[in-house]
Amino acid sequence: MINISKLYNAYPVENLSAYIYRSIYNKVLDRYRKGRRTTSLDAKADNVKDLSHSDILSDARYDVHNEMEKKELRERIFDAVDLLRPNLKAVFIATELEGRSFRELSNSWDIPINTLLSHKYRAIQKVRSALKNFMNNNKE
Repeated sequence: MINISKLYNAYPVENLSAYIYRSIYNKVLDRYRKGRRTTSLDAKADNVKDLSHSDILSDARYDVHNEMEKKELRERIFDAVDLLRPNLKAVFIATELEGRSFRELSNSWDIPINTLLSHKYRAIQKVRSALKNFMNNNKE
């Protein structure tokens, strides 16, 4: 890092690009002279032939608590869906889990699209209300 106080005390810089080059060059030399040792990952991988770097290093992003919360939330969602009336449950599962369109469902079930939209809206509201307590407890 360049010491700003030295810039103001020194004479004016006539060739700015040369000054920047020299300051970076000096920083690189200083770092090289300190002789910091680094451990190569390749040296470890050479001892263990079949493992890759990703196998050697642990994943720092993996969070057990977060995974458990996701699993519990998934279970609560399925429990809430199981409690729905059959017509609401059928529309919710067909659109959310199976990825079917309302037009496709309307044609195959002979139910108007607006009725299916209403069923899905009611299903989502009931699932949200069932999960509201769970979400409030996890925020604390």
